[in-house]
Amino acid sequence: GAAAVHFQDFNVEVLRCLTVSNVKANLQKHLPETANDVCMPEVRFFAGDWTEVYQLFGCGNDSNLVSDPDFGYYDIILMAETVYSLSSLQSLYELIKK
Repeated sequence: GAAAVHFQDFNVEVLRCLTVSNVKANLQKHLPETANDVCMPEVRFFAGDWTEVYQLFGCGNDSNLVSDPDFGYYDIILMAETVYSLSSLQSLYELIKK
């Protein structure tokens, strides 16, 4: 399994009301009962617009950001129902480049 999984949505309500409970249910279902905190993946949730949310991730190319050396970059980015407007594609592209 993954050592870390991060979830992002524009709306904090979606994360609070849907994502967190689904992640908890899936972790309980798929992790052995003997799993301890060492075995648990790091799970984090981020809310915000693509033009600013990278600041919460602790990464990016801006000189005023301090990156966590243990964090690095994402190996895989999965998206669903991501683009509702073509005008938002540039912001998404810029975020992925960071």
